Amino acid sequence: GGETAESTTTQSQQNTKLQDSGTIGSGLSFTGRYRSHSQYLTNTLNSSTGAVSPDTTRNIGFTGGTSSGGTFSASLGSSTLSLPISSGTFSLSNVGTTPFGTVSGTGFQTSDQRFFYYELTEGTGTNRAFVFGGVPVSSSTTGFLVQAFTLRKDFLNSHLSDIPFVYSNGSGLSVDTSSSSPFYRVRRPDTNSASATLQATLGIVGQGTAQKSVFAGHTGTFITNSQNQPAITGDIRAMQRFAAAGSLMRTSGGLSSVPDSNGASLFSNSSGGLAYFVVNNDFYATGANTLSTGLAFQVPFGGTSIPYAFDHVALPTTTPSGVGTTRTTRTMNGYVGGLVERNTSASFPSFIIENDGSITGSPGDPTQVRIATNASINRLDGDFDFQVEDDTRNYDFYFGTTSGSSGRGTFIDDNIFGARDSSSTTSTIDATAVSQLRMFMVNQELVPTTGFLPSGMSFCDCQYLEWGYWLAEARDVSNNLDRFHLATWVAGDLSTLTDIPMSGTATYNGHLNGSVDNGGARYQAVGTFQNAWNFGTKTGSVTVTNFDGENFSGVSVSSSNGREFAGSGSNGPKSISFHGSFFKGGGNKVPEQGGQFHVLGTNYKAAGTFAAKCTIGTGACQ
Repeated sequence: GGETAESTTTQSQQNTKLQDSGTIGSGLSFTGRYRSHSQYLTNTLNSSTGAVSPDTTRNIGFTGGTSSGGTFSASLGSSTLSLPISSGTFSLSNVGTTPFGTVSGTGFQTSDQRFFYYELTEGTGTNRAFVFGGVPVSSSTTGFLVQAFTLRKDFLNSHLSDIPFVYSNGSGLSVDTSSSSPFYRVRRPDTNSASATLQATLGIVGQGTAQKSVFAGHTGTFITNSQNQPAITGDIRAMQRFAAAGSLMRTSGGLSSVPDSNGASLFSNSSGGLAYFVVNNDFYATGANTLSTGLAFQVPFGGTSIPYAFDHVALPTTTPSGVGTTRTTRTMNGYVGGLVERNTSASFPSFIIENDGSITGSPGDPTQVRIATNASINRLDGDFDFQVEDDTRNYDFYFGTTSGSSGRGTFIDDNIFGARDSSSTTSTIDATAVSQLRMFMVNQELVPTTGFLPSGMSFCDCQYLEWGYWLAEARDVSNNLDRFHLATWVAGDLSTLTDIPMSGTATYNGHLNGSVDNGGARYQAVGTFQNAWNFGTKTGSVTVTNFDGENFSGVSVSSSNGREFAGSGSNGPKSISFHGSFFKGGGNKVPEQGGQFHVLGTNYKAAGTFAAKCTIGTGACQ
């Protein structure tokens, strides 16, 4: 799919036209677009770039539309568009004028009468049509602002999924069974760089071999396009598993706000602010401001890719309470964990991943994972430097950016952020540039999915650690393809070595969250984690309860420097290993722990991360 245009756009450029002095109701001039079925000429598709030519008889922008006497009218080149219109939701039955005759279906107009859309079928057949229009934004505003929008389910392209940007998914995966965030827009407080956008969906349904999952999302920014109009640009990323024994399905493509014939794609409410838009799969190539038509792709591991289009209407919704309140510029360190699957055979073998290098002489160096936030420009970047468990393959993956106007990493606040693969820093596998990389990460608070947890279990309510999920697809120079799904990360402010108490005890309680390969069935599992720690002896005893049905007790972990600890143990049929660190926050020196783990057994492996907070202990818990 297409990449974003991430050039030197200024705030005044991208937020051009945010006021309008027109009178509400009739007399306004509307712009928008008419889109019919088969709107792209698929025989022109470039499978490498995703670019495709539009069918200009079915994909037509308009300006100068009018609404009068219950009828909306506009010129579509040599054709005419005339449809009934009224406020709210209304029905149409074999009425109107379009390039393909009368239509039936539903329409919707906002209460301020400044934006509308239609979801229609043409004539007496089943061919679909989609129309939208509004009053473009018309002047610049500044000042920090977080806005939330809901994305309406795609209508035009008859998707098998209601999850944003995703073409199809296994039964049981839907917005209702997933955590699907609003489409966020965060605006800059000054006039020096771009705003940013972010949306994510995480669905994990069922447990063990009955589980299926989807992880999808978008980051982007605002540019001024070649027609001197503000526009949203970005990309989508997704990974799915329709069944635990099935292979991974990757989705990727471009995203942009859909323009009228003059390039206007952002529409205002009666106060003049940005309130309405439509996003689809067209894209602005990196560094470009001219819109390219293109398709997204759903690609089975080892299968044939499926090109497709999507169209989502974005309507304003209430921004959740507290969002955008706490915003800190900082650099966090931590751990990653999970499984990587490779296309070296038809079974796509999996391998455990863990942090690269170590300051303690073994894998698990927390400085090899970095996430940096910049509150002044609403940006985020990071680096995951890790290896497969036997150290035969090393990865250095970069995402986001904390400089310029790139839309790769979006920072809303300390609890809501996300990023995709960086375009400014080269990621590597075995110190050689990755020839193809698609990556996406978010923190858990954006997509707080808990439905797959065993009864009575909960995630750590850690106050200072952040943790979340990430996905990736990477192709090396030898054409090997790796995929990561529901890999996890945990990060925070590392305690300094002098922060560590020289005496005393503390007990840390939390969770483990990891990916499992159980005889080829692959799924996510969560268990409870407890570490009873003695600061004087720099040793601890870890207890794990009900991780994928397994319990481990009395697992010895120890530390050479007081901050990083490691150890392993077994319950007979399976062994478990840990690498972790102490993290600080709120004036406390060692209030929380985070790290990585893996489990091994006969035809069984699992790996992920853990997070825990101090619940018993003098000083450490305060």
